Amino acid sequence: MEIKAHIDDIRSRLEREQFRNETAVRQGIVDRLLISLGWPTFDTEIVFPEYPVNGGRVDYALCHPAEKPIVFIEVKRVGNIETAERQLFEYAFHEGVPILILTDGQKWRFFHPSGSGDYTERLVQELDLIANDGEVIAVCLNRYLNYESVQTGRAGQAVAEDYQKVSQQREALRHLPKAWENLVSGVSEDSEFLIEVVKSEIQRLCGSSPAHEQIFDFLNDILKNETQTFQNDVPPPLPDPRPSSISPTAVSNSSLSRGEKYTSYFQTLIDEMREQHNFTNARRPIKSQNYYLFNSGCSGVSYLAKFARQEQVYIGLYIKKNKNLFDILKERESEINAKFDVPICWDRKDGLLKCVIGFSRAGDITADANVLESIRAWHVENLLKFKEVFTSEIQRALEKLKSSERALE
Repeated sequence: MEIKAHIDDIRSRLEREQFRNETAVRQGIVDRLLISLGWPTFDTEIVFPEYPVNGGRVDYALCHPAEKPIVFIEVKRVGNIETAERQLFEYAFHEGVPILILTDGQKWRFFHPSGSGDYTERLVQELDLIANDGEVIAVCLNRYLNYESVQTGRAGQAVAEDYQKVSQQREALRHLPKAWENLVSGVSEDSEFLIEVVKSEIQRLCGSSPAHEQIFDFLNDILKNETQTFQNDVPPPLPDPRPSSISPTAVSNSSLSRGEKYTSYFQTLIDEMREQHNFTNARRPIKSQNYYLFNSGCSGVSYLAKFARQEQVYIGLYIKKNKNLFDILKERESEINAKFDVPICWDRKDGLLKCVIGFSRAGDITADANVLESIRAWHVENLLKFKEVFTSEIQRALEKLKSSERALE
């Protein structure tokens, strides 16, 4: 009889509540499955029952070589599996066993004892002989508990590998709320791409687009709801990343959160560009956003001031979607580059809905007030320079683009 047939029959018996005590679970479920997995249950030096360890006894020690435990199995009566891990882990600690199994016959929990964290964090797999598919259970039992696999070490390696996968997934899940918070609050470099995708989809649905700030507010509302889902798995979420309006001089920069520092910085930059240079009509930055797009007067083209990764600040021309416009501008790359004192990076960003032309320098939002002032002066100087250089270049490129389109009609 194949192992799946044994599993199906055991499931039927479990549903009829035939295993009424721990001895019945051992004889009717554990022994039966061990035999189907190739274990010589008649050889008590290989399948060692009531194995003595540290003043106690573990129900099964599966050994290789003889009398050398490599798997411990602790058995409980059906429905009594909870809170038994501590005893099992204490046994494993004294013997250095690489695979631990806790079962009540219906549920089977496989642990990697040398992993980190508490018992639940060292859980590699849990099977339920009633709820799970028989084929899935058979594959898993063969992977972790087949006699030949245990002998050769493949089972121990499989448990260790699967533990790493589970651990990495758990760590990723733990950071998921923070990653989402960074995206929807504008802290992440990829926030602009998220916003553009949302705007594009709304445009497709109704033919018009909401303002950036409306999208951020909507996504932040989602964030506050979604973080509740993970509250039992991760540390409590950070406070709402949308700060109230902050006067740059009202509070010391060192006492602000990173998101608040972005808001304060770009508020001052916008005010200066509006009041002193007549560069923009904008009044407010998007709260907590690490960049700002200034309107160039041409649809889909903006001047970008940004705090980028690796402690860099960026200045550039941001072109939304229009790869053809970028290509026409790049035809004059040499002439345009010659108008700047530093090398310019022309990034078409194939596969993304944007192109950028610009350059960066060292700088980070956590710098002290004097350094931030120098960064702001750099942004101001180069925003004005980009407008001076690119206003005519954009107009020339648009005219060429229109001529090309008319020629194709």
